[in-house]
Amino acid sequence: MRVVVVAPHFPEYAFHYAEALAGRAEVLLIADAGQFNDEFEGRFPSTHCSSVRLMKFKSPLDLFALLVTILRVWPEFVHFQEAVGPRRRLFNFVAGLFCKLFATIVLTVHDPVPHEGRDHKQDQRSRRLAIWLRELADVVVVHGEYCEHLYRSHHSVAHQRLIVSRHGVILQADRVHSSHSNPGEAGRHPRVARFLVFGRMESYKGLETLSRALDHTEMTEVEYELVVAGTGPELDRLEAAFTEYPSVTVHNRYIDPLSLMSELEMADCVVLPYTSATQSGVLAAAFGSGCFVVASNVGGLSDLVEDGENGLLVEAGDDHGLAQAISRVARDLELRRHLASGAAKTAETSLSWDLIADKIVAELGTFRSADLRRSQTVE
Repeated sequence: MRVVVVAPHFPEYAFHYAEALAGRAEVLLIADAGQFNDEFEGRFPSTHCSSVRLMKFKSPLDLFALLVTILRVWPEFVHFQEAVGPRRRLFNFVAGLFCKLFATIVLTVHDPVPHEGRDHKQDQRSRRLAIWLRELADVVVVHGEYCEHLYRSHHSVAHQRLIVSRHGVILQADRVHSSHSNPGEAGRHPRVARFLVFGRMESYKGLETLSRALDHTEMTEVEYELVVAGTGPELDRLEAAFTEYPSVTVHNRYIDPLSLMSELEMADCVVLPYTSATQSGVLAAAFGSGCFVVASNVGGLSDLVEDGENGLLVEAGDDHGLAQAISRVARDLELRRHLASGAAKTAETSLSWDLIADKIVAELGTFRSADLRRSQTVE
């Protein structure tokens, strides 16, 4: 099986997927050079991929180079990562049309509907291109049952094979640090729980709910550390409110991957007080680092977070419930140990890239066989 993976976005995700796939197929990964180098800055990923080609997704010459590179492989499958923005979506769509002549088109849809905030506004500028590529695809990969429901509710999938997969672990160090068998030891005090919120701080991230939660009695009576790291309009709006609390540290700036991995290494728990969610790279990074989560019971988060096993679930927008959940794990070292163990287990099973690749390869194999039988019947 020959597969070309085209990643104008999500380079770390695409790299780990291609690396796992390479044990089962001949694989070429084509990734955006700038994004790939930014995400792996200071890290040197070893790869079993047959090849990794870093390219630009900017000019007509870049598009021509992309098509020629794919054509030289003559793959059976071309697996696109859905792009954001008009230029990269145009690259994907033109390449998809071209490759449809000789290959099966596979598309990973990371977000069946755009997030609230800037993502939604940016999506509207080139929505038609995204829809055209989705309609062109023979096989669509989505992350979890909630994303499957969203995709089916917005698209006719009668001609498509829909694969329900998972978002594999990212931002994972060589090994999960030993403190996760004894949560809290990586922080400043072995008995003080350390919480982390990170990412792009848009309205759907629920920072206002978290800010209100810190005012509740449950939080004022417990010792904890909270780090809020990232950039976005919501953090700009609420930074002053967070900095009023002595237990809260705010990093209102871009956090490079190595620094973020360091924060994950020191954290016990990642907090996701989202108002809505599809799949979540934040959740995959948390579990991959052995951190359990306190998360809203919404969307794709509910697909993966098992309440009381790898995290705690609270209702979206419930600041009192969020305060109770955070204070509960802050007080209970044994609970933190139990949840951390569950998070590590989830990373090794549901979010394992090898298991993800096994499932997708099996699905593609059955799709190819069925497609060949249909062709023979028509002839």
